[in-house]
Amino acid sequence: MYSYVNKQKGSVMKNLGKAIDRLIEMDPNLEKMLGRIKKKWERSPSKINDCWRELLDYLNSDSLSRHPKRDKMKDILNSKKKSKREVYSFELVHPSDIVLGSLPGDIADIVRRHDRSSIQAAKLRVEAHLTRNVELMAQVLRKELLLDINAKKLWVRLKDHFNLWNKSVNHTIKSKDGLLVLVEPIISSTPTIVSPGVVKMDNSTFKSFLRFLGIDQNQIPPEQMPPESEF
Repeated sequence: MYSYVNKQKGSVMKNLGKAIDRLIEMDPNLEKMLGRIKKKWERSPSKINDCWRELLDYLNSDSLSRHPKRDKMKDILNSKKKSKREVYSFELVHPSDIVLGSLPGDIADIVRRHDRSSIQAAKLRVEAHLTRNVELMAQVLRKELLLDINAKKLWVRLKDHFNLWNKSVNHTIKSKDGLLVLVEPIISSTPTIVSPGVVKMDNSTFKSFLRFLGIDQNQIPPEQMPPESEF
C-alpha cells in the first residue's frame, strides 16, 4: 500500500521527519518504533532511502495491517501540496458586451502572464510607497515601463488577429467561461448629465435625439447643426 513512496525523490524524501511526526500525532503508540527511525535519519541524513524503506516495511507489517487508522496513515504519505490558484484582474463578460471572439491559446497565455506581472508590480509599488524604499520604487518604474512596452506589442498581435486596424474604439479583454475574450465597448447614445440642466452630447447623440423627436435632420440648415466635436 505504501511501497510507491520509496521511489519518490526531492521534497517527498526530505519530508521524512515531518511524515513521522504526523504519524505519531495520529497514533502516539507508534512513537517507539517511528521515533527510532527518525533518530537514525537525523544522525545519518545520507541514509534517508534506508530509513524510508524501514518506515514502509513497518507500516506494511502484519501488526499494522488492520490498524483502524490505516487509511489516514496512507493519506499522510500521499499528501501533496495544494496548487495555488492564480488570481487575475480580468472582468467577467457582461450580457450587454459585444464579444468579438476568444483569444488564441498562445496569446491568451501571454496575456495571463502579463496580467500576473502587472498585479505583482502593483503590489511592489504599494510596498515601495509605504516603506519609502527608493531602490524598490526604481525597480518598479523599470518593470512598469517594460510591461507597458509588452502591452503595446500584445495589442498589435490582437489587432492583427481580429483585424481591428480600421476601428478606433478601445477594446477590452474579459473572462468568459474560463476563456479570455475580446470585447468591443458599446457606444451609448444616451446623453450624459454633466450638471443639473446641462446635457453633454456629441454629434451622433444629437442626431439620435432628432430621430427620437421625429425630426428629419436633413431639413435643418447645416449652420444650425452642432460641430463634430463635443459641446
